[in-house]
Amino acid sequence: MINIQDIPIDRAEFAVLDFETTGNSAKNSRVIEVGIVKIRELEIYDTFQTFINPQEPIPYFITELTGITENDVRDAPSFEDITEPLINFIGDGVLAAHNLAFDNSFLQQELLRAGYEIPEVPKLCTLKLARRLYPSLPSKSLSALVENFKIKHINVHRALGDAAVTAKLLLRMIEDMKQNFDVKNLADMLKFQGVPVKTANSGLLKKSVEGKYSQIPKSPGIYMFKDKAENYLYIGKSKSLRDRITGHFQETSSRKSKKIIKNSSEIDFRETNTELTALIAEAETIKSEKPEYNSFLKKYSQTYFIKVNLNHKFPHLTTVSKINYDGNDYFGPYPKRDISGRLLEIIDRSFQLRECNEKTFRKGNGCYLSEIGRCTAPCLNYDVDNYSRELRLVYEFLEGQNNLALERMIGNMKKLSEELKFEEAAQYRDTVNLLLKQLNKSALLAEPVNLANVLLKAGKGEKSDYLLLTKGRVVIKDFLLNKTEDFEQTAEDFYSGAINLFHEYTPQDLERLHITMTWFTRNKEQVKVFYLKDYKNSSELFRKVFT
Repeated sequence: MINIQDIPIDRAEFAVLDFETTGNSAKNSRVIEVGIVKIRELEIYDTFQTFINPQEPIPYFITELTGITENDVRDAPSFEDITEPLINFIGDGVLAAHNLAFDNSFLQQELLRAGYEIPEVPKLCTLKLARRLYPSLPSKSLSALVENFKIKHINVHRALGDAAVTAKLLLRMIEDMKQNFDVKNLADMLKFQGVPVKTANSGLLKKSVEGKYSQIPKSPGIYMFKDKAENYLYIGKSKSLRDRITGHFQETSSRKSKKIIKNSSEIDFRETNTELTALIAEAETIKSEKPEYNSFLKKYSQTYFIKVNLNHKFPHLTTVSKINYDGNDYFGPYPKRDISGRLLEIIDRSFQLRECNEKTFRKGNGCYLSEIGRCTAPCLNYDVDNYSRELRLVYEFLEGQNNLALERMIGNMKKLSEELKFEEAAQYRDTVNLLLKQLNKSALLAEPVNLANVLLKAGKGEKSDYLLLTKGRVVIKDFLLNKTEDFEQTAEDFYSGAINLFHEYTPQDLERLHITMTWFTRNKEQVKVFYLKDYKNSSELFRKVFT
């Protein structure tokens, strides 16, 4: 069994399992299909699926439920035939399922029949997690949870379809555990699922709190605990105010929560359209009110950017995790360091910017990269114009124009092949494949983040937020904390040319930008981007966005 104590959830590996069977009893029924979805570093990266010959008839009602027929399994392997590849695929990560007891009972029984030992791996049940995370939901069944969170479910009652949707649900649960219950590693997570579920303890609810508690909605927003003098004790945010606040009142809540409840005389809350504006409102309210039980160094999910170091006469590119107003340009955001790292690799092989550090550059000796045409050698020729032209091409690539990079790499690959330099040609071939895979993982914005002029729509349907991002400043339409923020006037300023007259940037501007980019990275499917340059004036822009 792996040592789980110090493995952060972000780096953990999960094998999400689902079986379709001939009945509900593991001793008397058999598996007819298996589906497994692997999660690594909070991304789905591999799947395993096969029909299995149960060596017994499939009941009519099972065929009606799953669509699996005798013809589907007649030539399929037996469980014994697939046992070894199945065990290898599961590996030594965490075995997970919705109602794990059911699937695990079949797994153990089939392994025993096949003469294999039952693997000792950590086990996680998303049904148990749901009972702890979402106590106010009337049903914790997979179908009810999927419907509640609007997760797309393809191939219902089929092993891989159910495993895939369970994996997506697990990723949602992990995010909620991290943000709402401070669960950081596998040990905490496995312990979390085992804590007995208890509903809100009415004994903890003071009379001054009970009335407000019953009014709490399931919408996103921020909430505040106050003492008798109406001083803020704690401020939090949630995608579901009802679920999060209920968590504070459970007997199994943290010691900190119990202390907050003990000293609180009032609960207040404010609804928002989306989690994004709840995050921003939480951060800004904490800074203004300085509640006793809040940590002021709140960390958000890590995002990455490609920084163009414009403070140098011959800029070079690096991967960073923070934006700043320092005169440099930042492309992104990217959800993982390896994505920005792969983009840098493509740029290095496709364009002729320097890759050396400042110490090496100052030596002015040239290098192997200049000899093979991968650098314009500015340390030797000091040709600013030539280097600037190459840098402009890199900007175009980072803004989504990939054709030139592709053409250059294919040309280099052919040239090296003709020169019989097959090893070097193979490296370009691999980079071409990398670029083709990378095309659907581009940054959210096709402009440097610090220079972008865009209107961003967050959320879906009527419950949406609208944010204007203009050269590093974020203005929110009808923002909870500042209704006077002039969203419309900001757009007018852009089209009139007055946007360059902005005040100096503040720490609040930077935090808003960071929170916004981080949230958008994790919720791309809820984001719509409107580039201001594509519209003649604010009236045309608003007609497109709001109608």
